[in-house]
Amino acid sequence: MALLEVEHLEIGFGGAPSVVRDVSFALESGASLGLLGASGSGKSLTALAVLGLLPRGAQVRGGTLRFDGRELNALSPEERRLLRGGELGLVFQEPFTALNPLMRVGDQIAESLALHQGLGTEAARRGAAAALEQVGILPGPERAAMYPHQFSGGMRQRALLAMALACKPRLLIADEPTTALDATVQAQVLGLLKRLQSDLGFALLIISHDLAVIHALAEDAVLLEAGEVAERGRLTEMLLAPESGALERMIRACRALHGATGD
Repeated sequence: MALLEVEHLEIGFGGAPSVVRDVSFALESGASLGLLGASGSGKSLTALAVLGLLPRGAQVRGGTLRFDGRELNALSPEERRLLRGGELGLVFQEPFTALNPLMRVGDQIAESLALHQGLGTEAARRGAAAALEQVGILPGPERAAMYPHQFSGGMRQRALLAMALACKPRLLIADEPTTALDATVQAQVLGLLKRLQSDLGFALLIISHDLAVIHALAEDAVLLEAGEVAERGRLTEMLLAPESGALERMIRACRALHGATGD
């Protein structure tokens, strides 16, 4: 049995047609899977459905979401909250806004440890410092006492990774984890994420429009286009022998967007 099973997922807003339709994939324990697609393809909504964090007005209209055999949509909001951040970790795509600017970085990590592992104040603080050191932010106790604005972009992304991994999740969902970083820092974060997965053994669902990011972390991928699965399989095979024109259309769309924004 796969750790995560998404079967025939359908997501919609109000009375409008569904924006995610019949999306299915599975992820084994300790394995990696790329969820690939251009902006608006439905990849982030799919991940948010797994986490129980769909935006206001969105709802799962059909399909099943199972984690370790448990039907996620059958869980209570409190059960979903405890699962999220505990067994299910998330790395947000925007390191400059995902951290609370009014709280010390260490306190934000310690808060998660206290909630999901029942640690006392001092133990949670020590755990937060250790989590920062695990992702290469040294010295942990000193950095834990700093505020997000005192961290560089790369350090903030590492801090988000530390927060996501502090409670030792079985599944980590990383949604565009390097979008806001320059190429050098992006390579460092991807290398760190790959090493941590090897060391800690969590399953990884990596979400991106960037083929290089997916290729760095996963051999298998699911390509979404307009809310539907266009292709799936080994990423190298999708590149060398595409079954449809979806991958080429995604690349063109991303190039056009980057050209329009000057990136």
